[in-house]
Amino acid sequence: MEEDPTYKQLISYCILENEHDEILVYERLSGGGESRLHGQSSIGVGGHMNDVKGAESINEVLRVNAQRELEEEVGLPEHKSQNLAYIGFINDDTNDVGEVHLGVVFKINVSSNDVEAKETDTLRIKWVDQSKIENYDAFETWSALILQSIQ
Repeated sequence: MEEDPTYKQLISYCILENEHDEILVYERLSGGGESRLHGQSSIGVGGHMNDVKGAESINEVLRVNAQRELEEEVGLPEHKSQNLAYIGFINDDTNDVGEVHLGVVFKINVSSNDVEAKETDTLRIKWVDQSKIENYDAFETWSALILQSIQ
C-alpha cells in the first residue's frame, strides 16, 4: 500500500503551538522510516493510523492514534494532549508520498517543557515563530501548504 495510489493511508498530522505562540518544527533525519522525506522539515508530528480495539467512533480512532504518535515522537503524555483540536484534512497528489497518504490535521497547545525529541535518530526539533518563516523550500509539501494557508 505504501506505493499504491489506489489506497490512501490515514496519517495523523499534529501541529504543536507553545505558550510563546511558536510552532514546533522538526527536521526528518535519515533514521526515519519514510526515506522520501529525509532532510525535509515538517510542522506535523504524527504517523500511520492503527486499528483501535473497542473504539466507539472514528473520532476516537483518530484521537487515540494522534495521541500515541505525540507520545512516541515528542514525549507528550495523553493527559497533556486533551486539547487536541481537529482542523481538517490534507490531500496532495503532487508527489509520491502524498499520492498514498491522507493527512488528518490537528492543532494542540502545549508547554514547551512538555515536548522533547524521543526519536533522536529520526528527528531534530526546534520552536519557531511562524511569522519568521519566509521560505517554504525546506519543508515537506504538507507543511508548506499548511504554513502558506495560515500566514
